[in-house]
Amino acid sequence: MTMDRFPFQRDCVARTTGLVLNVGAKEDPGRLMETFGRRVVNCDLHVRVEYDGSTRGASQTFDCTKTWPWDDNSAQMVVLGDIIEHLEPEPMLAALREAARVATELCVTVPVDDRPMETRDPYHITVVTEHSLKEALDTTGWEIKEWREVDYRFVPRGFFVLAERREA
Repeated sequence: MTMDRFPFQRDCVARTTGLVLNVGAKEDPGRLMETFGRRVVNCDLHVRVEYDGSTRGASQTFDCTKTWPWDDNSAQMVVLGDIIEHLEPEPMLAALREAARVATELCVTVPVDDRPMETRDPYHITVVTEHSLKEALDTTGWEIKEWREVDYRFVPRGFFVLAERREA
């Protein structure tokens, strides 16, 4: 069954009442901010400057592989929607650790793009497997509450995950 990541992300956010950081969201492709308002902050590396000088996109800019500009426990959920496959393994772990530092819940959607490098999206740096994702989540302090293996629209499969931060 082919599933779209955006309804899963919206369902995860609908279960929350607190602040949600939509990391890697630029212009809110899943309409989380549009749907849930100011409690969703769209985050990315940069904003896009339009031809007329106006800006569009993220309302908060930062590198998700470095220290995030939020205090510990300042958000309820982090959404990493189709972002971790764009990161090398160590930076991916850094992003998951920072997510665990600032939030208690995590929504991840990720394609398994294991096509040969010359035929896949050139920005898909890491092939995320079930084993590597589960290990990364466990290593960075997340406990999986919901796991779905799904058919993606542009690759044969991917994962939708809802996780909670493990208490130390």
